[in-house]
Amino acid sequence: MELLQEIDLFLSGIKELPSSIEHIEGLKCLRLNSCTKLGFLPESLCNLKKLQKLCLSQCRCLILSGLSSLSSLKCLELSGHNFESLPTGISQLQRLKCLHLINCNMIRSLPELPFCLNYLNTSDCKRLQSLPKISSCLETPSNQTRGNSYLPVMFKFVNCVKLHKGTERNFFANFQRRVHNALPGILHRKETDRRRGISICLRGSGIPHCWFRTQSLGSSITIQLPRRCCNKNFIGFALCAVIEFVADESSFFHFNVSCKYGSDHSFLLVDSMSVYSNHVILGFDPLLEY
Repeated sequence: MELLQEIDLFLSGIKELPSSIEHIEGLKCLRLNSCTKLGFLPESLCNLKKLQKLCLSQCRCLILSGLSSLSSLKCLELSGHNFESLPTGISQLQRLKCLHLINCNMIRSLPELPFCLNYLNTSDCKRLQSLPKISSCLETPSNQTRGNSYLPVMFKFVNCVKLHKGTERNFFANFQRRVHNALPGILHRKETDRRRGISICLRGSGIPHCWFRTQSLGSSITIQLPRRCCNKNFIGFALCAVIEFVADESSFFHFNVSCKYGSDHSFLLVDSMSVYSNHVILGFDPLLEY
């Protein structure tokens, strides 16, 4: 069974996984999406030391436990669940890079998240009220900077209508902190670094004026770059886009947001999203190749 790397039980009527699943030692991906009768995961699941992706979306009867022992887990899909909060042990998943929580309508808060998290999607979590006071996953601790600092970061809080008003200011501050932490590697132009971006999307319409003095209505903007901007001290572009509705807010639009420089370079701020109210998007594009 060491050669079996992926199991897909999508839409099956399975009620429980056998404890013997621990013997599939080479398993890297386990898909259990829409297994609506699945009630729990066996404790032996934690013995799958190579498991990197676990898909549990729409498993509405599932009681989450034991996830913190999955030491190799990189991607966790929990969309469409009815839990009010995530297990606090999720912060122990020190290799987790991607977390999907789309349409978890009962969730009200998020615990501290893993440092290495690069992608978080809480779109349409309409009761989500609070996030960690200091988003640890937006900061790069000194003992984890090597190899992880410049991975792409995208946080989507689309249509989270009940987030506290202070959340926007908190994330503007944390966005600045993340950019600041990335500066040493950008300025030294390490050969192993590839161009990585940071973007955050949440409900609102305010632009942090202390960062973005050059503004324009519409889909394009022209700026005058300072002299010698292409030398080693040029670190990249900080970007902000506001999606503002002027029509009936009961309608919604499906789109993505990207920024193009000239004809040969673009930066994806937010991938596929559907919104029905004003949203603000922050991005930082480190142009390491210049």
